[in-house]
Amino acid sequence: MSELDSLVDFLAAQLANDETAWSVGCFGAIAEFMRDSDEAVTFRRAARSISAVTARGGLRIEARDGLRFFASESLTAQSWSHRVALCLPEKDCIMSRRTVLTEVGPDGDAVHEADRSAILFDLGLGALQLDAYVRVADEATARPDGFLAPIFTRRIRRETVLGIASLSATTATRRSKKSSPASAIRNCSTSNAESLKS
Repeated sequence: MSELDSLVDFLAAQLANDETAWSVGCFGAIAEFMRDSDEAVTFRRAARSISAVTARGGLRIEARDGLRFFASESLTAQSWSHRVALCLPEKDCIMSRRTVLTEVGPDGDAVHEADRSAILFDLGLGALQLDAYVRVADEATARPDGFLAPIFTRRIRRETVLGIASLSATTATRRSKKSSPASAIRNCSTSNAESLKS
């Protein structure tokens, strides 16, 4: 078994643990994935790709050569917080680095099949290691009269997904199970811009 396979095994075990929370982001954009212990979840694994999908969201990790883990801990008001960062060499984690709002097309690799025809817009944060996206399912919302609607209206926030090129995921926060997913994500440390294009 290769070192990378061992790392994927570790990630798969953590993904199966409902007490493990996942996050990815940068200044200006962040997304999280977590689930309740009694929440229905579907796990998938294929070669170096693992995923967990619930009705509220999902997370997919696609491991790359060069992946390294860095552990850290910090003191909180109640206890110690333990973290593991998934990292790549700088030359291997460079994303598109767009600096303007840009349409990038349908989200064909979304973890939820129903989201794959929705349109992705890169928010243009220009970050090195991730791309942040808004996913718009309604064509009229995305292009009313041929122009992109204002991104941060209440209507669009309900219907779109914040994407971050880092862990291919859709956020599932511990809100009511009737809540809709708030974000999708892609992590360059483990995937190619979803492949992160939770």
